[in-house]
Amino acid sequence: MSRPFKYGFFGEDEAQKTFLTNYLITVYPNRFVEEENFGWQIQATNKREVDNNVAIALWQGIAKFGLDVLFIGRDTDSIEKATIQKVKTHLKDACKGDQKAILMIPVQCIEHWFWYLKWRRTNPHSTKNESLESFTRTQAKREIYGDKHNSDRRLQSARELLSGLDIVWLESRSESFRDFHQQVVTFLAKY
Repeated sequence: MSRPFKYGFFGEDEAQKTFLTNYLITVYPNRFVEEENFGWQIQATNKREVDNNVAIALWQGIAKFGLDVLFIGRDTDSIEKATIQKVKTHLKDACKGDQKAILMIPVQCIEHWFWYLKWRRTNPHSTKNESLESFTRTQAKREIYGDKHNSDRRLQSARELLSGLDIVWLESRSESFRDFHQQVVTFLAKY
C-alpha cells in the first residue's frame, strides 16, 4: 500500500492514545495517519464502554470513516493471566476476528509500559530484566506522573518518556507490549 494507513483509536484513556500516537510516529513514520473525525465522534471513557461498544466502533470506523485499522486500547486492571486472556477473548470475539482490529492490552494499565521506558532511561546500561507489571496500577501511575493531577502535565510526562522509544528493548521486557507490537507487524506484512 503506497498511501499511509488510515487509523482510529478506540480506548479508555488519553495515556493509551498518547502511547499509540508516539509509537506509530517513532516506529512507523509516515505509515499511519489518524482519522481525527473518528476520534471526535466515536469515543470511550472507561473499560466498560470499550467492552460494550467495540464492535460498533469497529464497524463504524470501517464503514463510515474508511479506516484501514482500528487500535483498541483496554487496560486489564489485573496481573492474572486468566483475567487478561478473558479481556482479549472478549474483544477478539466482539470484533469477530477482524484483521483491521489491533488490540493494545497492557498488563494492568498503560502506565506500566511507560514505567518500563522510564526504568530504561534511568538504567541505560543495565541488562537486568526487571518485572514492573506486578506492581499495582497506583504505584505505576505515581511513578510516571508523580503528584501531577493536571492531565496536560501528566500527558507531557508520558510524551517525554516516549522520545527515543526503544522497541526491541521494550519487547524483551513486556509480553503484553510484544503481543501488541507483533499484531502491528503482522498487519503491515499483509501489505
